[in-house]
Amino acid sequence: MSKHVAGFLALCVVLAVVLPGCSMPEQTTDVSMDDEPSASETAGETEGEEFEWLNGGWTVTTELIDIDNTMMTSAADQPGAEWECIVEGSAMTLLTDRHEYSGELSGSSDGDWAYEGVSTYTDEEGTVWTSDITVTAARDSEDSFSGQMEGTISSDAYGHLYTATWDITGRGK
Repeated sequence: MSKHVAGFLALCVVLAVVLPGCSMPEQTTDVSMDDEPSASETAGETEGEEFEWLNGGWTVTTELIDIDNTMMTSAADQPGAEWECIVEGSAMTLLTDRHEYSGELSGSSDGDWAYEGVSTYTDEEGTVWTSDITVTAARDSEDSFSGQMEGTISSDAYGHLYTATWDITGRGK
């Protein structure tokens, strides 16, 4: 028997053993063109659309209103900031002059929105720092919002550094 015939027979034996255990998924035929999309499908579609207005550059004014470690006040009290927001569905990347945050947006059709983002960075000494922010805001007009932001900074080496809260106002650039 040639090598080709023996190989072919071996392949047939393997297929005969394996294929009976495989089955095609059942096909349903009760799909109607008139079916309405589910609430979760339509929410996902509108959720991304309602945040499109946040795409782009923002000048953000911050007013520090609370900090749990007063020794860090000068680091946390930065009244002017530049934000670049990149929105894709309910995901947003928020770029500041210091950090890049990745997180999720949520909100309502009336313009109230919230953002939870995380930025991780390594300083020049090799310490890994994590900055978590939560923004809760309301859309004031086509190119402005106002609300509050809370941020916490900690490191793998030093633990909790501070948590601060700011009043914020954003204006589109």
